[in-house]
Amino acid sequence: MTHLSKMFLTLALIGVGYGMGLAHQNLISEVRAQGPSRTEGVSTESLTRIRNSYATLADVQKDLVASGRQEVGLSVVNVLAIGAGGTRTLEDLERGTGVDPFTFGALYAGLADPSIRSEVSFDEDNRLMYRGKALRLYSPERMKKLFKDFEAITAGN
Repeated sequence: MTHLSKMFLTLALIGVGYGMGLAHQNLISEVRAQGPSRTEGVSTESLTRIRNSYATLADVQKDLVASGRQEVGLSVVNVLAIGAGGTRTLEDLERGTGVDPFTFGALYAGLADPSIRSEVSFDEDNRLMYRGKALRLYSPERMKKLFKDFEAITAGN
């Protein structure tokens, strides 16, 4: 093969590869290490309303704490507890009688308040623990009351 034909073949292969890449670029989805953004597809207006609502809920949580109806055990605002008029999270943790589902999920996700963070752990079976005792959800009766209170307060009944 002559030098000229080798060069022509090389350029032809590069051209074919380039053309195939252009033709298929729309078929390949974008790769993201963390997946799509949580705000993707949410309007700016909705994001603003969510953020304003969260700030309002944080203020309500402060009011409930000041009145003694709410105890803070999380580093985030417990929307369920606030909507139900407050919960005694720390007391529930100490007694081992269970916690509301929002608290359970937040503790599982590592969002404990710094004051109790060292008391929250997982056992060898990956069960959520508080001071060495398995953490449970509220009993069905207490859960029903929590959601009944939530509905009554948030619906204005």
